[in-house]
Amino acid sequence: MTINATATSRRERDLDDLRAALHGLVFPARQDDILAALVVGRSPARVLWRAGCLSRERLYLSVDQVCAELATRAQTSRR
Repeated sequence: MTINATATSRRERDLDDLRAALHGLVFPARQDDILAALVVGRSPARVLWRAGCLSRERLYLSVDQVCAELATRAQTSRR
């Protein structure tokens, strides 16, 4: 397994955990709503860290939109 494959599998696991943790969250939501839901749900620190990378100003319309932004940010930060 390569370093890139390891990073990708970690990211995918984190995003799966994020989806599960945000299952009951009502959207639209902002970063602070998402972080609060993760804290209340006792999500792992690694998931909170990822969600901390979300825009503070943006209004997210769905959990899929949240995950898509985090996946995009992870791709651009590796370059």
